[in-house]
Amino acid sequence: MNTRQTSFAIQGMFCANCAVTIERTLTRLDGVIAAHVNYATERATITYDPARVSLKAMVLVAQDAGFDAPRRRIVLNVADLIYASSARTVEKILARVDGVVQASADLKAQQVELDVLEEE
Repeated sequence: MNTRQTSFAIQGMFCANCAVTIERTLTRLDGVIAAHVNYATERATITYDPARVSLKAMVLVAQDAGFDAPRRRIVLNVADLIYASSARTVEKILARVDGVVQASADLKAQQVELDVLEEE
């Protein structure tokens, strides 16, 4: 099993119990091996199997629990993105990069949009 560890900011916690809630929610995801959320630093640190769970799924679970992981959108202009299959390949590869929550390629606009976790 290939494991990774990621850490990202969590906003919206107002007590230590919030951190426990997020930890429980994250550890219920298939593929999350361990999750630690620190209320004082407002960060989640997660050990996971990237073949079974994505960063996007972890962020969505935190959001569904009422918390947020701050992100920013990056738009890249690309040239020669011609085929839909190429766009899907670009999306899949970029989605595996640490910190990338979601990647989407737009053939018509010749752009790739990335949602990445904010570094704090």
